[in-house]
Amino acid sequence: MGDNLNATSLLDNASIKNIMSLSTDNAFQLPSPLPTCPSGGCFASDVIDLGGLHVSQISSLSKALAGKDTSGSRLKIPMDYTLVWSSQNLKIKQDSVGYIWLPIPPEGYKAIGHIVTTSPQKPFVDKVCCVCDDLTDACEIYDWIWGTNGLNVYSSRPRDRGMQALGVLTGAFMVQNNGAADVLACLKNVKDNISAMPNFNQVQALVKAYSPLIYFHPDEEYYPSSVTWFFQNRVLLYTKGQKSLSVGIQPTGSNLPQGGSNDCAYPTDDAANSNIKKGDLLGATAYLHVKPMFGAPYIDIPVWLFYPFNGPGKAKLEFMTIAFGKIGEHVGDWEQVTLRISNFNGELQGLYFSQHSGGIWVSASLLEFQSGNKPVVYSSLHGHAAYPKPRKNL
Repeated sequence: MGDNLNATSLLDNASIKNIMSLSTDNAFQLPSPLPTCPSGGCFASDVIDLGGLHVSQISSLSKALAGKDTSGSRLKIPMDYTLVWSSQNLKIKQDSVGYIWLPIPPEGYKAIGHIVTTSPQKPFVDKVCCVCDDLTDACEIYDWIWGTNGLNVYSSRPRDRGMQALGVLTGAFMVQNNGAADVLACLKNVKDNISAMPNFNQVQALVKAYSPLIYFHPDEEYYPSSVTWFFQNRVLLYTKGQKSLSVGIQPTGSNLPQGGSNDCAYPTDDAANSNIKKGDLLGATAYLHVKPMFGAPYIDIPVWLFYPFNGPGKAKLEFMTIAFGKIGEHVGDWEQVTLRISNFNGELQGLYFSQHSGGIWVSASLLEFQSGNKPVVYSSLHGHAAYPKPRKNL
C-alpha cells in the first residue's frame, strides 16, 4: 500500500524485507524519526494479516505493496494482459514510450492494479498476482493525478469507508481512457482483524509525537475551553420562544438534547455571557477518539476542540475589511483535525482539516511541521475552520 502501486507481487518474507530495505532519492520522509512506541500486539510490525494474505507497506518504490499467500490459494498469476493505453503515437516530449497494462485474472480472482512498462511486449504473467474474490472489495476513482489526450489517471480508494468497512486502501491508480474506466478491486480484511491497532500506551506515544500545533489569528477573540468549564460558568439552556424559562446545564451535560423532546433547546448567548464567549484557552481540553480505517491498516485520530462561541464573519474587499455584524455567530462550535496514521509502521500519512460543513485531506508530504513531526494548523478568525497555510479563505 502506498502512493504508486503498479502491482501486487507474490513474495516470501525475505523478499519483502529486501525490497523494504531499498530506497529512492525522492521518497518523502517526516522531519524527525518515527515515534518509538511501547511494545505490545501487532502494531507497527510491518506486516498485517488480511485473512490468509499477509501484506506489507512499501512506500519507497513504485512497487508499493508486497503480499505473501499463507494459505496457497489467495493469489494466482493472471492469464494474460490487456493493453490499456500507450503514448506511442502522442506528439509529446517523453523520455521513452509508456504502456499501461491491465492483468486479466483467472475465474474467481480479481486484478487490483495495473503494470506500467516502457516496452510494447506484454509483461511476463508471473510478474504479478491476482487476488481471490473473497479478499477483495469494490473501489472507486478518487483524486485526479495526471492526464493527456483522453487519458486520465486517478488515485483509488475503497467505495465503502468508515469504522465498520473492511476495504483496504492499496494505493493503486485507476485509468480512465476516453471516458471508459478499467474495473479494479481493492483488498479486503476478511478477518475483520484489528490486531494491528495500537493499544492505549501506543496511542499515547503517537499523540505525543503527532499532536498538531494550532495557531490562532492575532485578532482572535473567541478561544476554546473545556466542555466542563462551559457548563460550570452559568450557561443556561432554553427552549426556543421560552427564554424566560431558562435552566442551568448539568455539569455532566445530562440535560442537553439527547434526540428526544428537548431537541429544540439551546444554550443562551446573552450579552451577560460575554466572558464565556471568550473561552478559556489556558484550561482548554482536546478530545480524541481512535478508530480503525480502511480495514484497520490505518487509524484515524480526530482531535476535537470545543469553542464556547463562533464569532461573526468578515469580508476583505481590496483595502477594506468589512465586518458582517452578527452573521455567522452561534453558541457552541466544535472543530477538529484528524490524524491518519499507518498501522504498519506508525507513520503519519496525512491530516484532515475540518472547515465548517466540509474539509480537506492533506498528505503528510504537503504539511508544515514544527517541533519534530507535529503538523501545523491555522485556525480561521472567529470561525475556527482549520487550514494548512495562513492565507485569506472564502
